[in-house]
Amino acid sequence: MEHTVKLTDKERLFCLFYRRLGNSREAALQAGYPAGRAGQEGLRLLAEERIASYLESLGREEQALLGEKALRGLERLAFSPINDSVTLLLEPEPEGMRVDQLDLFMVSEIRRPKGGELEIRFYDRLKALEALAALAGAGREGAAEASFYTALEKSLPQQPPGEDEAHAF
Repeated sequence: MEHTVKLTDKERLFCLFYRRLGNSREAALQAGYPAGRAGQEGLRLLAEERIASYLESLGREEQALLGEKALRGLERLAFSPINDSVTLLLEPEPEGMRVDQLDLFMVSEIRRPKGGELEIRFYDRLKALEALAALAGAGREGAAEASFYTALEKSLPQQPPGEDEAHAF
């Protein structure tokens, strides 16, 4: 997203740190403002309209990215293979296996009860699919509603200007 707000590099850094830290003094320190004035500078910057505008645009970007990440995560839960999880479960001696190289995204829990075999629980694929369907449906419903209302408006008879709306039907 293109930002049209004119900021110095230091002000831009302040904004980025403020979005991460949520503390104006700490953000000002991290951005390079003097320690003795960091609290005052942070508050002064937050009061500026251009800083507030930039922070708002950063927030919108983060929300859009978060939505994309959530969508990708749901897709991965719904469609990822469980091959590596099965390998982990069936491998008698995991010595040669590097667990950090396995794709265990689908796994919600791994445990070994006392004296028992390894147990692996997975996230619910059906719930992930339902969430994806709901998201896809919400997008289509909005478009369908808009086209329905557009079609409805076009089907209404055009009334001459100045005619009372109550008598138009």
